[in-house]
Amino acid sequence: MPQRDLADLKFSLATSYALEGNPKQLETAQGIFHESLEIAPVENRGYIWNNLGMVHFYQFIAKSSEITDPQGAGLDAIKPIVENFDAAVLALKKSVRAFEEYDTRFASLDAA
Repeated sequence: MPQRDLADLKFSLATSYALEGNPKQLETAQGIFHESLEIAPVENRGYIWNNLGMVHFYQFIAKSSEITDPQGAGLDAIKPIVENFDAAVLALKKSVRAFEEYDTRFASLDAA
């Protein structure tokens, strides 16, 4: 199967898992999105980063709702929440960067 088709297949599969919404499927989706990013053509990476960002956001929401007493929650309970929030923001920023073709359009700025 050509790499482009395999990347599309992985993207579609990961999106399906993400839409399921249960925590185990979200983790599976996250891994498959990363696999897809490794082989996807440049023009598709914005979509993959966007969906990966949303998976992290869903995980942030799920883990946040598990905490019943924010004042009494320890670092072990808070750390995954913060990590997923940070990962969501980073992936969504990368999505915008990919959609705007920042690396191509502003290559001379990065070189400076």
